[in-house]
Amino acid sequence: MLWWQQPWLLVQGLVITLGLSTAAVKIPGRTQEWSLEKTLSLREEVRVLWYHGYDNYLTYAFPLDELQPISCQGRGPDWNDPSNYGFNDVNGNFSVTLVDVLDTFVTLNDPKGFDDAVRKVIQHVSFDVDTKPQVFETTIRVLGGLLSAHLFASDDDLGAQFAKRSESGSSFRLDWYEDELLELAWDLGKRLLPAFDTPTGLPYARINLRSGVPRGETTQTCTAGAGSLLLEFTTLSRLTSDMRFENLAKKAYQAVWNRRTSLGLVGNGIDVITGSWYYPIGGGIGAGIDSFYEYALKMYVLTGEKPYLDIWNEAYAAIMNHSRGADGFWYKAVNAYTGEVSQAHVDSLAAFWPGLQVLAGDVENAIKSHLVYWNLWRRFSAIPETFNIISKEGITLGYPLRPEFIESTYFLYRATRDPFYLTVGERVLRDLIARNRAPCGMATLSNSVTGEQEDRMESFALSETLKYLYLLFDEENPLHTLDSNFVFTTEGHVLPLPRRYLRRSSAVAGPSKKDAKGSKASDTCPPPSPRLIPTWSDRNHTTGLAGSISDRPDADYARHLVGLALDAPEAAEDATHWSLEGICDAPRYDTHPTTFVLTAYGEEAPEDPYPGPEKLALNADGTGVTVYNVSGIQLKAITRVDGRGYDIVQIGQHKIKSSQKVWFADPRLLKSETPQNSSSYVDPYQKQTVPLRFFAESTKPKATPAQKILQTLFGDAEYTVSGVSANWGDQPGQKLEESEWDPNVSSRPRARLGKGSEALPLVWPPKENRHGCKPHIPADFDETSHFAPPQIYEDSVLLLDRGECTFVEKTQYAEQAGARSVIVLSDDDVLPSMTSADPDYDFVQMYIKYISFIIIGGKEHANKLNEMMSQTDARIMVEVDKTKPTGFDLVEAAKSNSNAVPKRMRSDWDRLRKLGVGRPLFINGKRLLNAALLF
Repeated sequence: MLWWQQPWLLVQGLVITLGLSTAAVKIPGRTQEWSLEKTLSLREEVRVLWYHGYDNYLTYAFPLDELQPISCQGRGPDWNDPSNYGFNDVNGNFSVTLVDVLDTFVTLNDPKGFDDAVRKVIQHVSFDVDTKPQVFETTIRVLGGLLSAHLFASDDDLGAQFAKRSESGSSFRLDWYEDELLELAWDLGKRLLPAFDTPTGLPYARINLRSGVPRGETTQTCTAGAGSLLLEFTTLSRLTSDMRFENLAKKAYQAVWNRRTSLGLVGNGIDVITGSWYYPIGGGIGAGIDSFYEYALKMYVLTGEKPYLDIWNEAYAAIMNHSRGADGFWYKAVNAYTGEVSQAHVDSLAAFWPGLQVLAGDVENAIKSHLVYWNLWRRFSAIPETFNIISKEGITLGYPLRPEFIESTYFLYRATRDPFYLTVGERVLRDLIARNRAPCGMATLSNSVTGEQEDRMESFALSETLKYLYLLFDEENPLHTLDSNFVFTTEGHVLPLPRRYLRRSSAVAGPSKKDAKGSKASDTCPPPSPRLIPTWSDRNHTTGLAGSISDRPDADYARHLVGLALDAPEAAEDATHWSLEGICDAPRYDTHPTTFVLTAYGEEAPEDPYPGPEKLALNADGTGVTVYNVSGIQLKAITRVDGRGYDIVQIGQHKIKSSQKVWFADPRLLKSETPQNSSSYVDPYQKQTVPLRFFAESTKPKATPAQKILQTLFGDAEYTVSGVSANWGDQPGQKLEESEWDPNVSSRPRARLGKGSEALPLVWPPKENRHGCKPHIPADFDETSHFAPPQIYEDSVLLLDRGECTFVEKTQYAEQAGARSVIVLSDDDVLPSMTSADPDYDFVQMYIKYISFIIIGGKEHANKLNEMMSQTDARIMVEVDKTKPTGFDLVEAAKSNSNAVPKRMRSDWDRLRKLGVGRPLFINGKRLLNAALLF
């Protein structure tokens, strides 16, 4: 069966092939013939190599962290030199190799070995250690290893899927197991939490597991280290119901993403206190950044939550537009602000990128980028740490057994089933055995040219490198068809998240987009089409035979790119892959358009940086944005990886999510002539104001002296003032019908601060948390408990001071405590923008739904409300003032005004939008898929 004839299964964007041919497989061209017997034979060679490393670790190194494979002894942290970060960042005196390889026993189908390893971890591993490892490395190697093993040891469904494959029918579920690994993971997670105690929410790079962040600890960290904690921390929160981990990891990720440059790129070094990028501000996909992008896409695959897919789509477009080389094969490091080349080298860590492109469905570009690393391996029999693409020389020649290239090879084989990738894997295996095998394990190469070995075997050699190589040759491994939301973490841990831990899809996803024919668009990708090998007369790849990767006319371009074409072939297999007289296509590059400023008639118009609702507005039903006046509106679009057209990712200040659409309702777009006066109609605009009424409700039957003072100060103990609400969360200025606020639906609360609703009590938190920047937890609550803390402010409104943390954090902590609204007092008369386009609000529309946020500006108002609250014998209530119009009322009135767009036209637009009816729009002849013209 040829690879392009395989049936396909699409699971949350992960492309998985089904079907297996036991006969020999041969692709047209020069690729060697592969039989199932040969593939399984290579699989067993990998298994022998893996146990050579693991068994010697147990014999000579356990319970220390690492095995030294040449001297056959173990080692842990460098106790004599705390600044030896190369060892101390990963070796925390907690048997890191053992913990890191736990789920590899599942991959190898070794239930007995899994049982033994889990028992050893429970008996010997403790995190009450006086060591200072790196937060990122400890999370991905240790926390991830514990969580993955816990799921396999405890989940019946997972165990059953793998038991079917076992000859003995043994399951990886352990009958004697009582969540000990999860307890260890929770203990480790809590010891990492102090690292996040920074003004930005970005974690310190390192932490002492016993005493916390040391005084004077460096404030510099890398983007990947700060932002690549989401998978492990989210899983820990879902399994323990302790949401601190997911919230902090999400906040750290947002803190990085929200600081992206105007090009959509992030730097590779950031200060955890100031949030400033370190110079030079390099953007790209390599060291320091790599897994930050990886975790955006994999969080979507794991959880199904669309905001992470939105981030990935925008980030991918930025990388393809600014970091991708003009030939489409390699990715350069660039200045994140200007896009200018800052370094002309590729590094070994970036070899993960083709595998991630496969996961995203962009197989064609994955093939190209993988060819660069394949030719590097052919030249060096390894991947040097850094390679200069201009001089075609290695810079840092060491090879510490990194897995990224083998990982991408595995993903490309599963996506294409082209035996070419088995040939690649065989070459890698032969080189590992010949050059890296040592007396007691697998040794790092200190020089990939000379083959000189170094006496070190990092844990990822077993947990990732040989795991992916084993999976490449193991055709029937259950992981190929695992029917659940699962990912490989950046450390190669198999992390499935059972559906009972997922949030309801309606709360996080929203409706899917529709394609040009009105059909519901899939959030997964189609199988790749085979590349046609052209005849000499057809260089556009429209005719010819389907062939292997090695037969592509552009395959040898990558060989030249790394300097291999300048050397004599070092092996017979290389001679068959290229010829000086052969075809060498000039690579074709697909551009990714970025930003446009719109006009109605083609006239010049300055960009309007803050267009109000008279120009464009979010639709109340969450379906996207309606544009009433295009003049000066900035539009940002990206090319879809499936080649079908373009998607708008931002219009004005509004980010367009994957489930939303942009509706154009500017009547001028249908007029053929430019009027003499092309100024647009203008809707009168009012701020999103909320009139509030505060009043004292006696808690005693008779008036107290305090209440008499209130009456003297405020008349009938009442005070009215207007605030400004955020456009995320509940909208207090909008009246909701009972059907829209049904307490029996989902997790909606029974009370709200909103128009037409009853008054709610106003509550002041204790002085030590007056800003609301910490969880609202009773002093006597046992934080070691598995139970969530009580909601001490249930159905109340929390009055907070401005500062010390973001508005989003204040709202999240208040909602966790049961509050229905947050009112923040600000001494400033000029209030900040409260739109969802502001930096902190990328995720909030998904996570904050049933609580409102209001800010009141002006020192006079703040003083009066503080004085009112200080009267301890009176209960202060607050409600939306029923006697005054809200901002929503004023805007609706303005929309129906005769000077604005006729109300009938607005009604027609709403009707067409709800029906999904609209005329298509095109850019350069290709459909703008998430946009329509409402005429």
